[in-house]
Amino acid sequence: MSRTQAATRYAGPRPAPAARVAPWFVLAGGVALAANVALVVLELVELVERSFQEGVSAGKPVTASAVHTAIAHIHTMSVTSTFATIGAAVLGVVWLVQRRSRRRLMQHGEAGVEQRLSALSPRLFTTVLAGLVGAVMATTAAREAITQTTRTASDFADYRGFLAAAAACRCLMWAAMISLVVVATRFQDRREVAPLEPTVAPTPRVPIGQPYVSAPDAALSHQPGSFFR
Repeated sequence: MSRTQAATRYAGPRPAPAARVAPWFVLAGGVALAANVALVVLELVELVERSFQEGVSAGKPVTASAVHTAIAHIHTMSVTSTFATIGAAVLGVVWLVQRRSRRRLMQHGEAGVEQRLSALSPRLFTTVLAGLVGAVMATTAAREAITQTTRTASDFADYRGFLAAAAACRCLMWAAMISLVVVATRFQDRREVAPLEPTVAPTPRVPIGQPYVSAPDAALSHQPGSFFR
C-alpha cells in the first residue's frame, strides 16, 4: 500500500459490497477469456481458411464435412464468447457501481469508497482500455472487409484475420481485467484490516481554576522531601 493510498483510511461498510460480486465477475471473465483464446486459434487465417485454400489449389480439396466442422466450432466459440461477455459486462457494471457508489461518496468522500482503478494499477487499467479499443477497431475492419461489393477468397481470408485480431485484443483485455479485479480486491482487504483512526490516549479534563499536574509530576509530589508535599 503506497503512502498516498494509505493516507485515505476506509470508513465504509466491511466487507465492501463489491467483494460479493468480484468472484462471479472473475468467473465470467475467465469464461470469456477462454472462449476468445479458442477463437484466436480457430479463426487464424493460416490455421483455417488459407489451409483450406491451399488444399484446393494443390488438387487436394477438403471435404465439405471438414469445412462445416471448422465453421461449427467457430460458431460455438463465438456464441460462448458473446454470452460470457454479456454476463461479464453486467457483473462488471454492478461491481464498479458497488465499489464507488454515489451515496457513500457523498456521505464519506474517498474514505467511504474503494480506490480508483486508474490510481490502483495504471498499467493494467491502460491495458484494459487498449484491448477494448483494439477489439473495436479490428471488428470494424472485419465488417468492412466482408461488406465489399466483390467478395473474393482474399476478402474472406482478411475477414477471418481481422476477427482473429479482435479475439486476441479481447484476450488481452480480459486477462488485464481479471488481474485488475484481483489486485483491487486484495488492496481493499488490506484497507479493511487497517484501523479506522489511530489510537490516541484521551486528554484528562482539568477543572477550571485547578492547575493541571501530569502523572509523573503527581508521583513526584508524593515522594518524601518533595516541594509539593
